[in-house]
Amino acid sequence: MGVLGDVNLRSGKSVQKEGASELITINGETKPLSEFSAKDALKAIVGPENSILTPRKRRSKYGSKASISAGVIPSCSNRMSLTGDGKMRFRFRKADVKDCAAGISDYPKYVEGVQKAHEQWRHEAAALPYCARLRDIKSSIWRTAYKSAHLPYIDKESVGFRIQDSEDKASHRINSAYREVPQSCQRLPALSSVELKRVIDDFVTVAYCGGPINAISIAPNPMPNDEEVVVVVTYPCETTLAGKDMRKAQGLVQFWLHSSEGTRSGLRPWFVLKSNFGLVFDAHWLDRPKCCKEDTLIGFLALSTAHGALLIYRLDSTSVSSPCSDAKELPVVEPEPALILFQPKPWLSGGVIEENSEPRFPPPLTSIAWCTRDEAQYIVAVNAAGGAVIWDMQRSLDTPYVLLDSSWCSPAASATFIGGFEVALSFRERMIRVYDVRTYQCTLEENTVRTAGARATSQPRLFSGFFTFQSEYFPVGTDGTDVPLNGVSFVCAETKSEGFFVLCVHHFRHEFMTWDVNACSENAVIASCGADGKLLLSTNGRLVTTCHIKDYGFSLLKTALTLVRKRISTPEEESMEELLAKMEARQESVENASGNEQKRPAAPSYSTHEESLQSLWLDIYLKADSV
Repeated sequence: MGVLGDVNLRSGKSVQKEGASELITINGETKPLSEFSAKDALKAIVGPENSILTPRKRRSKYGSKASISAGVIPSCSNRMSLTGDGKMRFRFRKADVKDCAAGISDYPKYVEGVQKAHEQWRHEAAALPYCARLRDIKSSIWRTAYKSAHLPYIDKESVGFRIQDSEDKASHRINSAYREVPQSCQRLPALSSVELKRVIDDFVTVAYCGGPINAISIAPNPMPNDEEVVVVVTYPCETTLAGKDMRKAQGLVQFWLHSSEGTRSGLRPWFVLKSNFGLVFDAHWLDRPKCCKEDTLIGFLALSTAHGALLIYRLDSTSVSSPCSDAKELPVVEPEPALILFQPKPWLSGGVIEENSEPRFPPPLTSIAWCTRDEAQYIVAVNAAGGAVIWDMQRSLDTPYVLLDSSWCSPAASATFIGGFEVALSFRERMIRVYDVRTYQCTLEENTVRTAGARATSQPRLFSGFFTFQSEYFPVGTDGTDVPLNGVSFVCAETKSEGFFVLCVHHFRHEFMTWDVNACSENAVIASCGADGKLLLSTNGRLVTTCHIKDYGFSLLKTALTLVRKRISTPEEESMEELLAKMEARQESVENASGNEQKRPAAPSYSTHEESLQSLWLDIYLKADSV
């Protein structure tokens, strides 16, 4: 080809170097070197059919912005970072309060897409088959062992409660001293409910389950009269929760029926199930709709127990007789589990078992996740040792795979399936890892302090991702005005570039720990409850489903319910007199420099249920605070 010199960056013409020949031959044609450009020379090398020039960038439908619906992560954004395993992580900017209502006109289209995605999931899930072990479970009638009058908590009463107006908060703060529980408060006996009314169209239903609630789960299929079946698991002790011996405790699971009509709802107890495997820690339904309306199936229910076994029951609308209006006449049933899933034998790990030694149990199971895909054969449970136990019911029920890596710095806390065969495991160290239950390989890791949490939950009917949040107490500053650094975040791994999105859901957060988070499959509204007594409802246009063609810009939040705990205390007038007396006594002690100063005693704490009944009550505020 000859000799080429340097290239002028403005004109593209070659600059002849000293000592180079003045003529150059390319493809048999000889020309002066000054007449050739670098472009002509390179075209002659690669040929006319190929091009080495960068193609002109076409502006996509979504431009250069990040889009969850399109799976696009802009590589040039300062919101993007690389994780330790080389994946791109894009975190959306926190929703601003003044801009949260932007794009609210698209909300009807957003809800329409959510409903379409929910119907699509229903048709697809109903057509999926069951594995052989689940197909072999037939409908049965559960006989009544005894009545609910013999339950250990049937004679208990709830703390007092009353419904209040939000306008009265200021007056309650000024005159908040009560010598006794107000007469306007009412109490509920165990296994009963009541509907409270504030104004014409403002109602709330309150039910008392007889103890601290550990787990709540709603069945995938309703009763023939469209009542929802709600499972409630309670702790036996208000002081220590698990009691003295959790393996010898009664495993009692309550079944309630929930009905709704407009803005009103009702709750009534149905029956109580008793298991003989110790205390029940979690209850989880297989989230699958029935294939036809004539089917009596309510759902398959999995219970985690203190014995370390996982119990599976099949519940039908005909399994138990119709509900009774008397809370002490409810049936208590003791059916045999249809399936019992065991952990590996504890003695296989080594050690010598003596002849008269007490029986050894595997670690209790604390959290359950059930895969709805394929034939619903995969179940994951987190045990108290911090491992994830994975059962494949097509293989064996007593030889599961225990996922417990030596590289983990903390135990696993909870598990949830996020669609397909991937399960998200949350860890105490505020880290989320996603594993494939078929290969046991980690496919995603989120460990950012501000977004990753110790708890994880999901709504696989709509979203291919999971919600992560903290579930622990943390300080909020000495003056109580500092906002916690962590809230509820959504992590979505559906991208075209092997990365994932992180979206902050709540622009306002709970003042104390977040107890639980869930999303409604009908309208994608996210509900969260916390130790501050608030029930927050939020919606975010970036939480898109497979039926959405674009992201939406709105983000809304409102407080639907607030519970304020009150206690009896000394009236403010007496408190001021005591304060003045303390100040005078302090001055005298400083002048005389003798005697010890008496400190004001702290507010009393109530550790038993009986003490709480006498000294505490709840004020319920229903007026929503919209933002």
